[in-house]
Amino acid sequence: MDGRCGLLGDLPLVSIIIPTFRRPEAALEAIYTVRSQSYQNWEVIIVDDNPPQSEAREQTRSLLSSFVNDQIHYIEHDENRGACAARNTGVKNSSGSLIAFLDDDDLWAPEKLKRQVNALLSNNSTCICICSVLEVYREGQRIVKFDPGAESYRDYFLNRGSGVTCSAIVIHRAIYERVQGFDEDLESYQDLDLILRALALGGACSIDEPLVTYRLADSGISKNLCMKLNGIDRILTKFKVDFQTVGQRGQAKFLEDRADHLFLMGSFSEAASQYFLLAKTERQKLRYQVKGVLASMRLSSAFRVVLMVKSSLIKRIDYLSAVNKF
Repeated sequence: MDGRCGLLGDLPLVSIIIPTFRRPEAALEAIYTVRSQSYQNWEVIIVDDNPPQSEAREQTRSLLSSFVNDQIHYIEHDENRGACAARNTGVKNSSGSLIAFLDDDDLWAPEKLKRQVNALLSNNSTCICICSVLEVYREGQRIVKFDPGAESYRDYFLNRGSGVTCSAIVIHRAIYERVQGFDEDLESYQDLDLILRALALGGACSIDEPLVTYRLADSGISKNLCMKLNGIDRILTKFKVDFQTVGQRGQAKFLEDRADHLFLMGSFSEAASQYFLLAKTERQKLRYQVKGVLASMRLSSAFRVVLMVKSSLIKRIDYLSAVNKF
């Protein structure tokens, strides 16, 4: 593993890949959050994924021009290719032995890189490091931690049934190249996909402290139900065998999320069928049955309330299901 580190002096160079699309001011914030890092052996590769003739391309180029130097590099795509392609482009044009990713609307704590680099270098069997995340929404915020407990990291991420965020990841370049980078056909859950493929080749470590602030953007992938739905379908297909053998809990969570997205998109019959199928096979039967009835009755307003505020009804259903083992 020592050869993988590619040390420059006593410290490895970290290449930080920042894809940007339609958010010129956010790209500036991303640069500022990198420049605030206590770990200073880094380079930034900003990949502008805006259409070449767009106003966003013009604004991004203008705003970033004064920041470009030997440590901060700016690359323009010749067409809009998506975040995964932008990240892959960034890595191809980078030099670091460690790769970090920063979405342009996220922020890093000043100790983020230092903590993750130290964690990676302290264990030769570790190929990827993930830190906890502070998620900030319009309605509030929460801290998301990644603690596998007694599970292996790979089994843990299979059973979480949700993504992470690319901004929380630092990975050895050699591992990234062996898994051939991000899957450019994935519209969402690219982070989870990369983590699962990397963990087939090596171990992971996690940092309990939230070192990333993830800000949910109204225009982001995380708010686009169709892209989320397509991502879920592809993840369930790519890792079908893994979900069936060790990731059954994660599979159930993804299938429930899939049904939730279908419901919110107005595909009530398909959503109801998914809920009732889950009710036949999973432990939380009563919860799925209630959701199935709501979908059958097309009560989308009531369903949105259930999802947004986690009503006492659903909490009670979960409690009863656990106690009585419906």
